[in-house]
Amino acid sequence: MVRTELASGDFFYRDGTIGSDLKTDGGEGKIFRASQGHFKCTVEGSEYLLSAGDVIFTLPDEKITITPGGDAVCSGQLLDISRECVERFVLENGEPPVKPAGERNYIPLIIADKYCFGLIFSQLHEYVRSGKNEAPKMLKLYSDILMLKIREILRYEYFSGELSVKKNIKKITDYINEHIASAINLDSIASYLYLDKSYVCRLFKRETGMTINTYINMSRVSIAKRLIASGVPPRAVCGRCGYNDYSTFYRAFRRHTGMSPEEYRLGRAEHEGE
Repeated sequence: MVRTELASGDFFYRDGTIGSDLKTDGGEGKIFRASQGHFKCTVEGSEYLLSAGDVIFTLPDEKITITPGGDAVCSGQLLDISRECVERFVLENGEPPVKPAGERNYIPLIIADKYCFGLIFSQLHEYVRSGKNEAPKMLKLYSDILMLKIREILRYEYFSGELSVKKNIKKITDYINEHIASAINLDSIASYLYLDKSYVCRLFKRETGMTINTYINMSRVSIAKRLIASGVPPRAVCGRCGYNDYSTFYRAFRRHTGMSPEEYRLGRAEHEGE
């Protein structure tokens, strides 16, 4: 990975292009920021997909693997933090860590920007690359700042933020259900929540296990089944479920039920006639 590196006391900084997997077995805390391209990071069995600007933080005993995506260039910045330093910043009054192993490692761009990670890492890189005498001192300063930011994120974005995550997921599903017959798109959902649409996509997939489009289609097909079962002709159901044309509705219905709308109608009729 190394293009630029510098060590200073509790910290060791590296940046550059990543061409193969980076693996660690713990021992030190880590802050990894994706600079360019995409990555898959695995922390204690939990997988995170990173784009430029996203950040991963690990405690010393957490194992992490950083895998570059298929982009032409995948580069990042990696900061190793000693166990003593992590304990000093993340542990308070001898209490347990503020995050369980393999959880709360991912800091999306929208939160990283809120806490100025991009600016801090950019300034850190410039000092390290300069080779000036004060570079080790600035490495320690910026690293301390990053650790303080991590502590704030763990405390205010995750602890108090977990309820907000659940509320946001409910807001998304409520919005979809209320507008199911309309043309719903990701832009309108993100605008409704005042959130970045990429973050909304990742949040919904992480919390529900499915994409927003999958949830929309499942909800529409569920309504379609109820309407068909009540005697509404399949072609009349299409528009009432938010589909602009019958062919799109037909494909979605078959994908989620294994049968066509007409086959479903006939099956219901046969079942009721028995």
